[in-house]
Amino acid sequence: MGEVGAGPEVLLSGLNFPEAPRWHDGRLWFSDVRARRVMSVGEAGDARTEVQLDTEPSGLGFLPGGGLLVVTVNDQRVLRVDGGAVTVHADLRGLPGIGERDFLNDMVVDADGVAYVGTRVPNAGPVPPPPSDVLVRITPDGTAAVVETGLGGTNGMVLVDGELVLAETNARRLSTRTIGPDGTLGATSDYADVEGAFPDGITVDDEGGVWVASVFTGPFVRVVRRGAVTDTIRPAVGEAVACELGGADGRTLFLLCADAAALRRAWSEEQRTFVPVAGPEPIDSGTIQTVRVAVPRHRDSPR
Repeated sequence: MGEVGAGPEVLLSGLNFPEAPRWHDGRLWFSDVRARRVMSVGEAGDARTEVQLDTEPSGLGFLPGGGLLVVTVNDQRVLRVDGGAVTVHADLRGLPGIGERDFLNDMVVDADGVAYVGTRVPNAGPVPPPPSDVLVRITPDGTAAVVETGLGGTNGMVLVDGELVLAETNARRLSTRTIGPDGTLGATSDYADVEGAFPDGITVDDEGGVWVASVFTGPFVRVVRRGAVTDTIRPAVGEAVACELGGADGRTLFLLCADAAALRRAWSEEQRTFVPVAGPEPIDSGTIQTVRVAVPRHRDSPR
């Protein structure tokens, strides 16, 4: 297992909780979740708010015509932002396997505008909930259907070579399944050995290597298909939340990080499990950092 040579540099600071990065049209788009805004930033650090919402956003994706899809964490909806107008693209409330208190998380959108969204069962006790999260497929017309159940903490997801790779945080694995011509999903298997990481946001390079943000343990790691960890990057400040490959040549790895207290307030290193903890979380301490890597983003990654 190797360490990437040059350390990360902070590109943008003062964020509340950056999540769900997507490289699109020459800029990194991301959700600043608790600030209820979708932002973008260029490689020179020029940031702007793309849309301010009255709800917390998470997963992002783009339709073939350019419309932005935004997952709402607590409203169980996917919004469409187009030309300044915000409409409901899909309403997931009441779908089988989605409880009233469940929240939505990350999303990936393919080249045809088909979106995949993961749900999460809230963690209300001292241990992670049983594997009961679901994966929802949304067609370009907004029709939503549950296509997989029994997942262990759905988080980041990527499309690579006809497969959907999903980070299951609580299960501490990357799982993969083929996507059939009619949108059906094949059997689930492990993509790689994450060596005890807690996979959160992920991104894929042109060799099929997946960069993984290991939430709770701190670093970003790269794993290879049917292999294990090949590289490790430790943030300059904060701890790992999500990552995305982008930049003009696809070799800039954007690292989205949060203050350790914001991540570990519900994690006990001593007990090696989740525990409920009261108290305020740090705000405006999130950062986006960059580091150069050898292998560029996957040629078919959504843009």
